[in-house]
Amino acid sequence: MRYSGIECVACNNTFDEKDDVVVCPVCGAPHHRACWMKENRCAYNDRHQKGFVWEFPKQAEAEPEKSEKPQTIGDFVFKNGEGVIICPECKTPNFANDAFCRKCHKPFPQTAGGTNQPDNSNKNVGTDNQNVNNQYTNNQNTDYGQPNRQNVPPQNNAFFQESINRFGGLHPESTVDTIPVVEYSDYIGGKAPGKIIRKISFLERYGKKTIFHLPALFLGPAWFFYRKMIKEGLISSLVLLLCSVLCCFTMLTQPYIDYSKATFEAVIMYAEQEISYQEYIEYANEAYSVYLSTVMTPEDTVKNYVAVATDYIAALGIPLACALLSIKLYRKKVKEDIFNIRTQCNDMYTYRSSLVSNGGTSPALAIVGVMIIVIAALVRSTLPMFIAMLI
Repeated sequence: MRYSGIECVACNNTFDEKDDVVVCPVCGAPHHRACWMKENRCAYNDRHQKGFVWEFPKQAEAEPEKSEKPQTIGDFVFKNGEGVIICPECKTPNFANDAFCRKCHKPFPQTAGGTNQPDNSNKNVGTDNQNVNNQYTNNQNTDYGQPNRQNVPPQNNAFFQESINRFGGLHPESTVDTIPVVEYSDYIGGKAPGKIIRKISFLERYGKKTIFHLPALFLGPAWFFYRKMIKEGLISSLVLLLCSVLCCFTMLTQPYIDYSKATFEAVIMYAEQEISYQEYIEYANEAYSVYLSTVMTPEDTVKNYVAVATDYIAALGIPLACALLSIKLYRKKVKEDIFNIRTQCNDMYTYRSSLVSNGGTSPALAIVGVMIIVIAALVRSTLPMFIAMLI
C-alpha cells in the first residue's frame, strides 16, 4: 500500500496494508477512516486557508527521481514524466496511466500508486464484473485519494467504450494536472466527459499548447457558454459582433448602395405585380452587373477589402480560434474551480456534490450563444442592404 509505514495525521499510528485510508481532498493528508469519521474533517483543517499541503516524508518516498529529459519509446514522448507499459499480449507500448492497450484493448492491472504494471500471466485478467463507472459513481463513500483494489473487469468492447466515454481510457485514480481523473469526470459531466479528459491529458503528456476541438469549431462562442465559461463566451461573442458590425458598415460603398436600391425597387415592382418574376430576375441581374462593373474610388476599395476581411474573420477565424483554444482555456477553468472547491469543502460528499453542481453543462446558456451567432450573421448579410435603402 502506498501509505504503509506513514503515520496517520490524526492519531500518529502508522498505516499497514490492511488499513482503510482516507486522503483529505484539500491538502492530501492521510487518515484512518475511523479517525476521519470521528471528526468528519481533516486534522489540518485549520491550516487549509493558509494553503497548507501535506507531503510524504522524504525517508518514506520510494518513487524514483524523474529524469530531466522526457521519456521516449517509439513515437511516445512524455513531457510530464509519465512511464511506459508494454502490453503483455501484443507487445505494444502504452502510456502508464492508460486503462487499456491502445491496440488490442487488453485491460491493464494497476499499482497502488495509480499507474499500470505489466501482467505476465496468460490468465484471464480479472474475475470481477463490476464496472469501473459504478465503482466511482454509485458508491457515495468512495475516497478519491485511496486506490480501489478491485480486480480489473473482464475485457469486452462495451466496457472499453464505457471507460473511454467516462474516463478517456485512463485509470480513474490516475491523475492529470495532479487532479484524479474521476474528479475531472465528475466536474466535466455530460454523456462523454472522457473525450475532453483525453485531450487534456494530451496537453499534459506532450506539453502541447493547443489541441483542436471540433465541437467548438461548429458552435464557436456558444461552446464556451455551454461549458459555463461565461467570460470566454462574452469575449468571443463581443469580438464576433464587433467584426460583424464593422463588416456591415464597410460594405456601404456608393456602388453597393446603388445596387441595393435598384434591387429593392425591383422587389417592390414584383410585389405590386407590375413586372413578372422573369423580369424581376433580369432587373436584379442587371443591377448586379452594374455593381460589379462600377469603378470604385480608392476609399471605397479600402472599405471593400476591410468588409471582406472582417467577414472572413467572423465566419471562419473566430470559430477556428475557438476550436484551437477551447480545451486549453477549459483546462485552466477546471483546475481553478476544482482547487477552489477543495478549499470550501470539509467532507467528500459535499466536495463531490460541488464538483457536479459547479461543473457540467448549461444548454440555456448555449442557446444564448447560438442566438448571438445568428444575430451576427444577420448583421453581416442582411443589415447592410436595409441601411443602404434608408440612405
